[in-house]
Amino acid sequence: DFREAIAEITFSEPAIPFQAGGNPATVDYWVDHVRHAVRFHDNVTALGDNAFVEIGPDAALTPLVDGAIAVSRRGANEVTQFLTALGQAHAEGTDVDWSPLLAGAKKVDLPTYAFRRQSYWPKVVEGAGDVKSAGLNGVGHPLLGAAVQLAGQDGHLFTSRIALRTHGWLADHVIMGRALVPGAALVEVALKAAEELGLDTLEELTIAAPLILPEQGGVQLQVVISAEEDGKRAVTIYSRPEDTDLPWTENAGGTLSSSDRTGERLDTWPVGEPVRLDGVYEKFAEIGFAYGDTFQGLRNAWRHEGAVYAEVALPEGIEPGAFGIHPALLDAALHTALLAEGDGGAGLPFSWEGVKIHATGAAAVRVRMTRDESGAMHIVIADPQGNPVAEVESLVVRAVNAGQLNENTTRDALFTLDWTPLNATQPIEATVAIAGQDHFGLVDHFVQGRVFDNIEMADAEIVVTEVVAYSDDVVDSTHAAVSDALINVQEWITGHRAGRLWFVTKNAVAATESDVPDPVAAAIWGLVRVAQSEHPGSFGLLDIDDQRSSLAVLRQAVNADEPQIVLRDGEILGGRLARAERTEQTAEYGKVLITGGTGGLGRIIAKHLVENHGVQELVLASRSGQADVSDLQANVTVAACDVSDRRELEELLNSHQPQTIIHAAGVLDDGTIESLTLDRVDPVLQPKVDAAWYLHELAPQANLILFSSVAGTFGNAGQANYAAGNAFLDALAAHRKAHDQEATSMAWGAWDTGMLSAQDAERMARTGMPAITQELGTTLFDEALHTGEAAPIPVRLDFAVLRNHEVAPLLRGLVRTKSKKAVAGQETADSLVKRLTNLTDQARTDALLELVRGQVAEVLGHAEGEIIEEDRQFQELGFDSLTAVELRNRLGGATGLRLPATLVFDYPTPADLVAHLKSELLADAPEAGLPSVLADLDAFEKALDEASVDNALHQQIAARLDVLRTKWLENSQQTSAVRDFESASDDEMFAMLDEELGL
Repeated sequence: DFREAIAEITFSEPAIPFQAGGNPATVDYWVDHVRHAVRFHDNVTALGDNAFVEIGPDAALTPLVDGAIAVSRRGANEVTQFLTALGQAHAEGTDVDWSPLLAGAKKVDLPTYAFRRQSYWPKVVEGAGDVKSAGLNGVGHPLLGAAVQLAGQDGHLFTSRIALRTHGWLADHVIMGRALVPGAALVEVALKAAEELGLDTLEELTIAAPLILPEQGGVQLQVVISAEEDGKRAVTIYSRPEDTDLPWTENAGGTLSSSDRTGERLDTWPVGEPVRLDGVYEKFAEIGFAYGDTFQGLRNAWRHEGAVYAEVALPEGIEPGAFGIHPALLDAALHTALLAEGDGGAGLPFSWEGVKIHATGAAAVRVRMTRDESGAMHIVIADPQGNPVAEVESLVVRAVNAGQLNENTTRDALFTLDWTPLNATQPIEATVAIAGQDHFGLVDHFVQGRVFDNIEMADAEIVVTEVVAYSDDVVDSTHAAVSDALINVQEWITGHRAGRLWFVTKNAVAATESDVPDPVAAAIWGLVRVAQSEHPGSFGLLDIDDQRSSLAVLRQAVNADEPQIVLRDGEILGGRLARAERTEQTAEYGKVLITGGTGGLGRIIAKHLVENHGVQELVLASRSGQADVSDLQANVTVAACDVSDRRELEELLNSHQPQTIIHAAGVLDDGTIESLTLDRVDPVLQPKVDAAWYLHELAPQANLILFSSVAGTFGNAGQANYAAGNAFLDALAAHRKAHDQEATSMAWGAWDTGMLSAQDAERMARTGMPAITQELGTTLFDEALHTGEAAPIPVRLDFAVLRNHEVAPLLRGLVRTKSKKAVAGQETADSLVKRLTNLTDQARTDALLELVRGQVAEVLGHAEGEIIEEDRQFQELGFDSLTAVELRNRLGGATGLRLPATLVFDYPTPADLVAHLKSELLADAPEAGLPSVLADLDAFEKALDEASVDNALHQQIAARLDVLRTKWLENSQQTSAVRDFESASDDEMFAMLDEELGL
């Protein structure tokens, strides 16, 4: 045996420090090493916080260790990879001795000037700019940009845009974890509008809804002032996120007027017993009021006979500016309520009455706060000399909780998939071929419909293949159906087929309340959605029910301008994302099992449940069964279990009897759909499909919360296998709901907690889907359960970005598309070919290189195409399989060519790609010659018309033109004098030879 084979070997103590679970200088160690599990995780953990470098022929272990660096990778240039590894280690803080590499090299200083200046950072300027050109009047206020009187009435409209980037000081006003525009700012806005209209008092203002600022982008603000009546005007403040078509939210409403109040002086100062302010803002933060530096204005405070006196000031660097009273200063004056009442005084301003500013420009003030019998506050504000600055006759605050703010925060991050009627009345007239067995009896409902044995034999542009389960075994049927669908997709792609391949399913989608979806068929939708993303226009999805009326509209459905169609009782439906509605549904967790519980998301949710929902019993299951849970203040069990193994899972459930199961286990193996092999499908489906179905069968009474992915809904490129598994989860949750079992499948967008590389995160943000932060993710988890939906979709959408791209049908309910008109002179695929045809060969190359560079820059997020080097490898530029697909789709749209997803790998540099495009686009075009000469003559003629020359140069050019004309005429005469040897007689042949030879 092995022991005998190595018995004669002499083992020595390692010369290099060696971490092992035993003594490597003994035979027993190596025998145990072969016989038992390799304790890789234990040894890595024991080494602690160190830099890990893998030295070997490939990066086999690097993915298993966070932050590890591979010195070599299979297929990569060894020198390049080794130097890259050293550079990565250096960048991460490891000392690298570069002297052996740079022996004999000379160090030079970096240049002190820029060879090329290019700013990558936008300059953010807070201000309204020139609005007169838009027919508006400038207001000159930090929170109001423009104003206009409404035509035909005495009403007025004030507008603005507020964002954290332009109004950075608002980031310091954080309530319950949300950046909130303070009520004091809304008061300031209303009073500024009053001033513009000759009024000076905010008689009343009631806050209707909090104005929360998004992390990215801003909000539009409108202040609507009614016509004057009895010396008063109504004021209403509205807001909505910019670049959206959301309805306006009424944030506040009230009345403007004028008064002769002159204000109260605060001459006697200070008054009462001092109040210690040490740690006061830390205490405020504990109850949810996390004020930043700008809003930490309390400097000194005193109490006297129920009143609170305070000195409040703006921090250094914050100026009063054009404010009547800076909102941070007024807001800090309200903090006296917290000093007086402690937690009982915590709340947001709700109802203001009698607010008037007596003096502007205050940076530091005195404040006196008293309460009347109802608890309303009366606030007097004076300058350091006691002169009146402002007064609030009455202010009522209202308690607030995180739940009230979450609904606003998650508005652009929590959705559902609705199915809405489409206007599709025109039937398809083309022949439709059915590939494979016609399970649903579709053939007779198409014009000249025919059934073929397989896709290859189906010789029509519109081909239909029907999907059915192979058996009653849901797990086996899902694996088989997904594998078959993958084969069909790949066959269609590699066959370079024109037209569209439709996958027809029955009851795959929960489109109506009465639907009971089939998870097997739903998995096919996930996979094909990815195929649609990677190959636009090549694939379709059609889900039918059992109604004959639905078969009657098949031809109209296939002809609809939609990639995904559902037929229900004769109605043609299209999928549209909609914002989820919050209900009062609550979750009772009890004992919780989290599969994948030791991974990133599992641990985040576990901590959230313990700290925010009081969960005291947790079971964290994973394959390894190892995790440090010392930070969880609960009774936590860590269990080893392969949840895709039914027997192991059943033992786990029987041992712990959880009331709530959160299934967060998953495996990724991304790649374009052409590159997927069948052995890359099953390992990804198992922790999704197998485990979820077993949980469904083994825990019918549990509340099953499934962590799905938006890939199954959006069809994220490169994730066909993963999308199939997640679409199964979404359907399973709806299936359980239909049978009165508790279930929720959350189709998550990507989190920024290690799920994405920096490159992938940047790419997704450019497409309008930025990553979810941990804080937002846990909020979305709670809010998704509050919707009561079977398959809510928590994903961040950046509508400002989405509006600038072609809007997918799925998003047409959220993003209003502008009517598109052809732009005169705008290049199309046809006009591109025509333009290239009239160019010289080099000009053709230059034009296509400009096109390729521009598209590459768009995909990689560069500002300019010129920085793309034509002879540099696409992989060196940062391309992977997903960005390669995006470039292929862009170039396909620009050129009209059907290009492979492997485009950047088949043609590895921009120059190679240009050569390929030129050969494909101009295969039938005349060679660069006469047409391009004419184009050059046109350009030359234009240059002559625009030139200003003296007599000498004029004569020189004329002489050159005469020479060229003579040469052209000689060439023309030679061409016309071509001898006809076929019809010449013998005498004529001899005469021609004598002439040619000079005889």
